[in-house]
Amino acid sequence: MNENGTKVKNYPSNYEAEKSLLCCMMIDGEVMSSVFDANPNIFFNERNRNIFNAAVALYADNKEVKLLTLYDYLERNKKSDVDILDYLTEINNYEPGGSNYKEPLEILKRDMLLRRVISTCNEVLEDAYFSLDAEATIATATRKITEIDKDADKATLEHISKSGDEFLKRLNERMINPKGTSGFKTHFRRFDHITNGLQKSDLIILAARPSVGKTSFAWNIVSNHIKHGDLANVVAVFSLEMPGVQLVQRVFSTLSDIEMGHLSGGTINQAGGNAEDNLWAIQRKLEKTNIFIDGSSKQTPQSINAKCAKLKAQKGRIDLVIIDYLQLMDLDKRDSRQNESTAVQVGKMSKSLKILARELDCPVIALSQMSRGIEGRDDKIPKLSDLRDSGAIEQDADIVMFLSREDEAEKSHAFYNVILDIAKHRNGSLAEVRFKWEGSRVKFEESDNQTIVRSFNKEKRK
Repeated sequence: MNENGTKVKNYPSNYEAEKSLLCCMMIDGEVMSSVFDANPNIFFNERNRNIFNAAVALYADNKEVKLLTLYDYLERNKKSDVDILDYLTEINNYEPGGSNYKEPLEILKRDMLLRRVISTCNEVLEDAYFSLDAEATIATATRKITEIDKDADKATLEHISKSGDEFLKRLNERMINPKGTSGFKTHFRRFDHITNGLQKSDLIILAARPSVGKTSFAWNIVSNHIKHGDLANVVAVFSLEMPGVQLVQRVFSTLSDIEMGHLSGGTINQAGGNAEDNLWAIQRKLEKTNIFIDGSSKQTPQSINAKCAKLKAQKGRIDLVIIDYLQLMDLDKRDSRQNESTAVQVGKMSKSLKILARELDCPVIALSQMSRGIEGRDDKIPKLSDLRDSGAIEQDADIVMFLSREDEAEKSHAFYNVILDIAKHRNGSLAEVRFKWEGSRVKFEESDNQTIVRSFNKEKRK
């Protein structure tokens, strides 16, 4: 309390725990192997933080962490003060002993996180006072708090055998069920066999020329997901081009086999069968799913990250994120620079989406435009160099796949073949899969006949 009876607010810290941990490091050489990679900011006291950094530097140089070596290091690096030797002596004689390092370490980690929460909340308050964009402020606040939570369980160096053990467990599962799929199933049988499902942490780029069907293909994955009853999986779809109601209309058409024209025109009585009953049955299925749509036309990687983090906190998981499409996103003002080229901006966004996939531990499908160069070619077969605006997209992606018509002359037909070309596959093989496309029902189906016959010569992919 101060003289007015008001409780004084101090940053969370524990000076005694700081000295206790430093003592443990000085008197027990084994402790350093457990604490050397800790964040130096667990020490609120600057003098103690300097001593910790000195100990880490000595340990990294294979030198003993003792009173005299610490004193020598601090002196040589001008990090000492007048009575530093007396202070080191005090720490060296501090109780408890080295075997009790875990308790003070946990106390210091807790207090550091609480200090970060306080600082972050202060930053959010300052932003809120002057912000003109409430949604951006909320997204920033969510992202910053989420980052603190991630740091609480920050990964560190692990022995290679741990990753080896995880790999062998996965391999054993595949051996037990060789026809199974370890990743997120699209329920396109051949495609799932090639990719083993969409893998966690993967960024998947789906690109095509306008009107070839990249949005429809992505939504066919969602429709397949519903059709096969994968209701527990959590899917987040961000549509920057079309509102949710238009997209869901496609799902109803694909699942009910009612033509889009009947749904748009309200003439489902002409569709035959129990059309209306079928639509209500689909709606009851939708109610049981964990599929969420954001139809906001303005999105940044940061806002998508914040919304996904919130959804994951609510549901405990996210299994798939779809973004339609990459070039319609904006950069957060903090990440944007004046006179920056579109290629640089798109590169920043693709990198952010790869980080998003890693942080959410789920596959992210990002739809992408093609460059205009393909329009000047006769074959119209996409190449990696056709990705619009940035070679960084290809670099960041784990899978790059293109959709193109097998025969461009058939694009006005009700039915024609579309080729899905897996042009980059970081952890698997390249392949082409032939699909049958039915425009009136916005439906893709893998063709039984996988013999691809282009109406022109296929150029070598760059």
